[in-house]
Amino acid sequence: MKQLLIIFVGVACAFSQIMAQETDLKEVYTDVTTKINSSLLTRKGAFELNGNIFYDRLKTEYSEGNEGWEFIDKTFQADAGVSYFIMNQLSLGILLSYLDQKRLYANLQQTMMGPVAKLYFGEKRWRPYLFIDYLFINGDVMDGGETDIGAGILYHVTGNFGFSLQLKYGILSADEENIKGFSRMFIGIGIVNFIL
Repeated sequence: MKQLLIIFVGVACAFSQIMAQETDLKEVYTDVTTKINSSLLTRKGAFELNGNIFYDRLKTEYSEGNEGWEFIDKTFQADAGVSYFIMNQLSLGILLSYLDQKRLYANLQQTMMGPVAKLYFGEKRWRPYLFIDYLFINGDVMDGGETDIGAGILYHVTGNFGFSLQLKYGILSADEENIKGFSRMFIGIGIVNFIL
């Protein structure tokens, strides 16, 4: 009986060691292939398809004498873009954006489109980037343009797919007499797919 117990423990230990090595090999293989893919994603000749959503809620409270009132802006923006890497880490492309802003007595909707440039840094799973774009505005309230500058970070999930988190600051210029210009800041999340 004692010999049977020793054989059973020996087989169990050997089996668990084999399974642990197999799991370790799978993890190493996944890490190596992810690292190789991460370094290839932003090489010259690749394409990037991306989409981002942004939401902002601004509440302003006013007081006049003993009375007070509040003013709430709710802004939703969705971007979709396609870019081509003209050199390693640097892409140029087109960005299409839709903005819907709800105010107390008004609803502002804008459709914007224009060129975008994006510069990635590093070749690891976490990839910081900077971008700049100029969007031509065509909307209900005003026509004009918006210059956005921003920064973000891409997390390469697997294969050619990743998630992004980005912050952008936009400066708007309008063709309206009563609006000289204004700015806005957004933080948003997105998805990215690369075509090699």
